[in-house]
Amino acid sequence: MHLAQHSQSGHRAVIKVLKASGHEAEARMRREIRALTHLEHPGIPRILDHGRDPPWYAMEHIAGPTLRQWAVGLNDVPKAVAVIRSLCRPLAYLHGQGLVHRNLEPDNVRVRDNGEMVLVGFGELAHQSGAPGPGPGTAAYRAPEQIRGDLVDARADLYALGCIFHELLAASVVQGCPEVLNDLILQLLNPEPARRVGYVADVERVLARFAGEPPSEAASVYYLYRPVISRRDDHLATMDRLMSGIVKGQGQIVMIAGESGVGKTRFVSEIATRAQARGFQVVTGHGEPASGSGTSVGAAFHPLRGMGRAMLDLCWDLPDALSPPVLKIIAQVDPRFAEVPDAIHEPEPPNLPPEASRYRLFVAFLQVMRALATNGPLLVVLDDLHWADPMTLNFIGFLSQEQLVNAPVLLIGTRRLGDSSPALEDMLASTQAERINLGS
Repeated sequence: MHLAQHSQSGHRAVIKVLKASGHEAEARMRREIRALTHLEHPGIPRILDHGRDPPWYAMEHIAGPTLRQWAVGLNDVPKAVAVIRSLCRPLAYLHGQGLVHRNLEPDNVRVRDNGEMVLVGFGELAHQSGAPGPGPGTAAYRAPEQIRGDLVDARADLYALGCIFHELLAASVVQGCPEVLNDLILQLLNPEPARRVGYVADVERVLARFAGEPPSEAASVYYLYRPVISRRDDHLATMDRLMSGIVKGQGQIVMIAGESGVGKTRFVSEIATRAQARGFQVVTGHGEPASGSGTSVGAAFHPLRGMGRAMLDLCWDLPDALSPPVLKIIAQVDPRFAEVPDAIHEPEPPNLPPEASRYRLFVAFLQVMRALATNGPLLVVLDDLHWADPMTLNFIGFLSQEQLVNAPVLLIGTRRLGDSSPALEDMLASTQAERINLGS
């Protein structure tokens, strides 16, 4: 970290540069940058500038002390409650954006001059759908599931919030903690995530009632948690067997189906955790309905954008990962690839008849998958294929025609039973794949 001043805005900034070397460290920091640039909240420092090669970013400098420094000598219960309520606002916003901090502790909270809490220390930021622990966070604030290396969601941050609140109250209470606050802390520190307080809004509501004030609208954010996996041992054993084959270079496609709410995404998250433990690189994407429709399929190749992001990181790290002509072909559907230095001066690919053009594009995407798999086996997860566009579905069908032979690639697609499209039905009928149906 370096303290600097932004030349255009004049704002004081903290510049974060990458210390560790290697593709995974650089890719992780680029993911951190992408997530932070989309966050806008007074309790989260603004990204002022950033770069890619090597990755770095400049973030708004918060001049105040850390919460640990600020709280020295704190012996006032109402002030401790006010601190946690202030911390609830940016934390609720972060969770509402589908993100989990994973390293919440007093040293990663700054206090502005007006007393407002600001979250910092985003190096372990992860998506709400589940990320494996433990990460390098401070052990005293890690939830049990994070220490075990299980999937971690927003409830891990709530456990850490409970630890912070417990410390503040322990320093403030002389003759016993108020019962309502003691009960709240016990709920936050429950070792079982399913029995823990699940939402920041619920914490803030209890604290507002204690303070005799209305709850904060800013903290009223709710989201769904994935159900706990049950009765899935046979399916997990099947996936373990398939992953063993993938490590040996035997590519495979798996189609997973189930009713809404049965736990498809949670099941796949468990597979992803096991894959990472085996050394797989994991990239994800999802089908998305057309804007405002809720039913129509989304834009062409939208589910493959996650794979594109991973490939872009690799192209910046290894300039020869894809040839310039392939970069230009993919840039026809993903303009981000046109910005890779090797593609800038490459001429546009020649026009072809529609069928030949589609085949050329499919071969280019196959080369992307093979390039990603050069550093180890690759798991590609495409969620919600019932919303996928026909081109993505046709590409999956193309892959099933022995295109993954001798490629250490596992492609998993999920779909919701009862929702389909003609293109999806055609793909399922023509695709050679392992099929798993998750019952209720």
